[in-house]
Amino acid sequence: MEKPIIFFDGDCALCDSFVGFVLKADKLQTFYFAPLQGETAKKYLANQPLANVDSVILVESSQTLIKSDAVLTIASKLGLPWSILQIFKIIPKALRDWFYDLVAKNRIKLFGKKDVCSLPTPRERQQILD
Repeated sequence: MEKPIIFFDGDCALCDSFVGFVLKADKLQTFYFAPLQGETAKKYLANQPLANVDSVILVESSQTLIKSDAVLTIASKLGLPWSILQIFKIIPKALRDWFYDLVAKNRIKLFGKKDVCSLPTPRERQQILD
């Protein structure tokens, strides 16, 4: 089975920080990462209704998750202590996604755009797709 792919906004400072966090916490190299603006995203998402979704997207096997479901599933695969965040699934999805959308809508205002790309380590480079 191929590793799950996390698609993210490559221009967003918050998204870049999230990817950096997951890369460091992902001791087992569980995930691949690809910017929504890249070739991998075009290949995987072009024929899906998610092509224009402004969210983190997790593609795993035949399952595609967005917004809070994607974030909580990613956390669950990182192991302890991050997997504890699954407790937030008791909150109705509509409310979780409302909060996700609120942050996402204001992420550039709150966190800015990425001016420079952080340089991944050689280990991290193996997980980053175009």
